[in-house]
Amino acid sequence: METIKVFLLAIIQGIGEFLPISSSGHLLVLGKLLSGEDLASGEIFALEVLLHAGTLLSILIVFRREILAVLTDRKNWRVLALLALACLPTAAIGLFIKKRYPFLVESLPLAGLGFLCTAALLITVVRKKNGVTETDEEPPEKSLEKITIADALFIGLFQGIAVLPGFSRSGLTIASALMRHVDRKGAAVFSFLLAIPTIGGVALLEGIELFRQPGAFSNPRMLTWVLGALVSCLVGIISLVWLLKWLKSGSLWRFAWWLIPLGLVVLWLSL
Repeated sequence: METIKVFLLAIIQGIGEFLPISSSGHLLVLGKLLSGEDLASGEIFALEVLLHAGTLLSILIVFRREILAVLTDRKNWRVLALLALACLPTAAIGLFIKKRYPFLVESLPLAGLGFLCTAALLITVVRKKNGVTETDEEPPEKSLEKITIADALFIGLFQGIAVLPGFSRSGLTIASALMRHVDRKGAAVFSFLLAIPTIGGVALLEGIELFRQPGAFSNPRMLTWVLGALVSCLVGIISLVWLLKWLKSGSLWRFAWWLIPLGLVVLWLSL
């Protein structure tokens, strides 16, 4: 039974981390449904580290060409600087929330509100930019190479909000990039390049904390958790490929029709 729960969490992590539905929100809701689970708190923490590592690996695989281009071509080093800059508001907001208001990341009502806010952004921003209600008065779109400092800080600000449950990191970063008139491809690439230091930083900090726990890596369940990380990686790869196709075809905003009833149900159950 514990193995099934691990794989279920891994699948949700792989889907929710990249599709605009919020992995943190879904994992929080699932955690409430699976109250009394077999895993102890320390074991859940270890599993989270490995699942983050799995989804990070999926980004490195899917965006390997873009990553190599940024690292090997001096013309793209500016993008590296912008990614680092975008991490500043994200880190500031994330640390502030987790130190001053840590209870928010476990708030079920907030998760419900986050689902609804993410849905609203998908409908009002992503749907419009995908040409459904687009007008001729829109300013010209910018490619990845044309993203400005102000754009990077704006996107990083929205990514910081996604620390809260229910607020999708991919949904908010893509929507915020589109709000700054970045084209769809540039918005997707910047969003997931930005996920590398973000998810990598979280995994690193969690990994350091995990190393400090005695016997963390001698747990007999470690093999199951590693398999869970591989599942999250494989599901993450599929999710990323699907996301890029749906964004290109203008269908990404349709995830709002999942988030709206989910958000309403979560709010109703938590009141």
